[in-house]
Amino acid sequence: LKTDHVRLAVVSCSNYALGLFHVYKQLAARQDLDAVIHLGDYIYEASHAHRSGNTYDGIDRRHVPSRDLRSLGQYRIRHAQYRTDPDLQEAHRQHPFIAVWDDHESANNSYEAGAKDHNEAWLAWARRKADAQRAYFEWMPIRELEVFGRIWRALSFGDLVDLVMLDTRLWGRDEQVTTKLGAQDQARKLLGEDQRAWLLETLKSSSATWRLIGQQVMMGQLGTRVGPLNFDQWDGYAASRRALFDTLEQQEIKNVVVLTGDVHTSWALELVFDPYDTDQYDKESGEGALGVEFVTPSITSPALKGLSPALIERLLDQNPHIKYAELTSRGYLIMDITPERVQGAWFHLDSVTTRAFKETPGARFDVLSGIAHLVPSTSLAAPRKDPPAPAP
Repeated sequence: LKTDHVRLAVVSCSNYALGLFHVYKQLAARQDLDAVIHLGDYIYEASHAHRSGNTYDGIDRRHVPSRDLRSLGQYRIRHAQYRTDPDLQEAHRQHPFIAVWDDHESANNSYEAGAKDHNEAWLAWARRKADAQRAYFEWMPIRELEVFGRIWRALSFGDLVDLVMLDTRLWGRDEQVTTKLGAQDQARKLLGEDQRAWLLETLKSSSATWRLIGQQVMMGQLGTRVGPLNFDQWDGYAASRRALFDTLEQQEIKNVVVLTGDVHTSWALELVFDPYDTDQYDKESGEGALGVEFVTPSITSPALKGLSPALIERLLDQNPHIKYAELTSRGYLIMDITPERVQGAWFHLDSVTTRAFKETPGARFDVLSGIAHLVPSTSLAAPRKDPPAPAP
């Protein structure tokens, strides 16, 4: 099917207890979206202290039940509470959602066989994980596939976009490590063998102009020559990233755009085997890059506060493949896609704790077809010529 234009919103990390869902309000008001991609942490399993500080301009946002979730009934109640939010309701009414879970739909820093914030003395992880997954399938607009717990799947927008949605959290992930040496272990897996094989074959067989990968944790490197800053990301699973990058290079797969959530902040990266090796990668032209990555900020979950512009500049200097980092604002990402280019544009909100707020356009980057290089955009993509009518 010939398709000339697709526009997607990308969001993640919507903690009911830590703010108001203004992002959903803004998305519901937009009539130019083909879908909303939610990259996880749609709910949060923790109680977040259930304190009076979870009230904003008189709106009580304390989690129910008032404890960390462990049972099917509790996960169901938390999902139901989130759906009482009128802005979230309206966003779902106006737009289709394409969703995957991250860790907080089950437990913080979860992996296939456990989670950082899980204690087997409470109950078996397998039971808690299955209950969390069951509640997710009951409440979210997602079809259950042939194997319970599988959410990795592919969707097509005509001949323009093949969208691959991954599970980098619960399907085949090994436990997180804490050292660079551990991250380099070739036996460590992020996706599991079956999901990895499916991903690589899906990318190789795609005939769309663009291949988008929706997934949970940052794929590009974040650190220094000394080592990564966060081993919960692909940095902690070097062999999994290498297998993907090897396939992109050897099969000459072009026009790969990765969409990421999880870290509550805004980033734009070029995907490179080793961004710190100037023989492999030219930061000015993008030569050596295999794809690009756009990271969406959170809806309400806390960003990083108190960072000076000088500190951010130093971070960018040490990571030449990172072209943009905004670490203080909540908001969302709009991906505008045509056969000629993809544009990623951030929109940031000045408050999620007051009824009144202001939305401000953030940075925006273009990626031209056939060239894995982020170029600052001179203007926002033009509005759609034929936006759908609002839902009645």
